[in-house]
Amino acid sequence: MRATKKEKMGNYICKIGKYDIRQIMKLGGIKKSMGKTLTHQGSCEGRVYLGKKLIKGNLRDAKEAIEKAFELTCKQGTQQYVSKKLLKKHNLVCT
Repeated sequence: MRATKKEKMGNYICKIGKYDIRQIMKLGGIKKSMGKTLTHQGSCEGRVYLGKKLIKGNLRDAKEAIEKAFELTCKQGTQQYVSKKLLKKHNLVCT
């Protein structure tokens, strides 16, 4: 069985300019082995994609990924393509 786009790349959050923001969340759980129970924590990772190409990964969460993508759009001078609704929601300002 093939892996889906959601499994490979993560859940789609939003689009900042031409970059897609995706987030992978892994649930923690309990594993029983040889009579012992081991628990492990879940994790969350934000990612910035341009199409199918990973631009920046291993970010703490989706909010950090949004800030990184907006920083990239500001460097390129294409911040006018970002939705005003997203700018207000995430308090994004070019520096």
